[in-house]
Amino acid sequence: MDLSGCTSLSTIEGYAFQACGLTTMDLSGCTNLSSIGQCTFTSCDDLTSMTLPNSLTGIGDEAFYGCSNLDELVLLSKNPPTLGEDALLAVSQDFRIIVPEENAEAYKTAEGWKDVAGSVHGLTYQLEVTPPNGSLEIFRGGTSTGSNPTSVTFTVTNKSAVPLSGLKVSLDNAENFTLDIALMDASLAPGESTTFTVSPKAELAQGSYQTNITVTSDIPDVVAQYIPDQVAPAEATMVCTVKTVGLTAAPASLDFGSVYTGYTQPEAKTVTVTNTGEQAITLTQPASQYYDVITAGSLELHVGGKATFTVQPKTGLTAGEYSETLTVSGTYGVSVDVALCFVVEQQSGGGSSGGSSSGGGGGGSGSAMYAVSLAAPEHGTVTVSP
Repeated sequence: MDLSGCTSLSTIEGYAFQACGLTTMDLSGCTNLSSIGQCTFTSCDDLTSMTLPNSLTGIGDEAFYGCSNLDELVLLSKNPPTLGEDALLAVSQDFRIIVPEENAEAYKTAEGWKDVAGSVHGLTYQLEVTPPNGSLEIFRGGTSTGSNPTSVTFTVTNKSAVPLSGLKVSLDNAENFTLDIALMDASLAPGESTTFTVSPKAELAQGSYQTNITVTSDIPDVVAQYIPDQVAPAEATMVCTVKTVGLTAAPASLDFGSVYTGYTQPEAKTVTVTNTGEQAITLTQPASQYYDVITAGSLELHVGGKATFTVQPKTGLTAGEYSETLTVSGTYGVSVDVALCFVVEQQSGGGSSGGSSSGGGGGGSGSAMYAVSLAAPEHGTVTVSP
């Protein structure tokens, strides 16, 4: 009910609205209203909010007694009106008394009002967004983002003394960012919070991008009328940096040749892995079934940093071809492959166990050599074949 035009109203008599179906009442325009009588609004169960003018000087006994859903009582009087006995008893558990901010302490210490001091709040309007400066790094070139997030969640909190509705969020760079308000509440009671997320668009190229974020609400009448200078949007920024990540290996392949079974372990060879991206990388120690892989130095690579690995075929491998891809991987899903090759041949006869298949057991021409002892017979000939 709006009685703002009743400028000649000076008193509301006792029991005038007792147990009626009022939901809200704004008496702020009744600029000559000085008193509210005894039990005036007693047991108005549907009443949720009431605004009283700055001319009010007295509230009678049990004036709002039993208004079980009364959440908000706004008093514009700079001097606390006299408060009758049990005038604010049995109201809502979330009951708030909103008074001019500069007079809040006077209300909290005034007779009668000090008994409800915990419900007294100065009239303010404030929206807050956290974090005020969101940031995000996206890494291109790896196969996964790992723990790297792909969006930033912002929290909006109603720091005002009054409920706010009609929350809206806008971005000034919607070309490169996406706003998600699916989980955001449109209305907030004092002290309540809600969230929204901002994500960079997937097609962004390498570089840095920024958007400014603005959060607004509908302006309550009492705020617009009495503290319009406090009305300001909440603002935040978000910066997204797109970086490349990558690794290279040199050489890209290692060939350990071929040997016979029972071989002596071939000499180790070295591979150097370089961080070619724009972000520090932590490598994972590579493992192999048929090769010993040893790291020489740190697995932590700064931008442009290098790691060295020694690779050596294991001993005791049976005859066969041991072609393998050694994968060196790191954070953000980056990896690089090194091709490994080693052949073990089954030796024939009494050949040496340490040479390669191309070099034989020690003959310079590559043909097998044999030592034969013969006892000559009395008659006939002896023929020796390889």
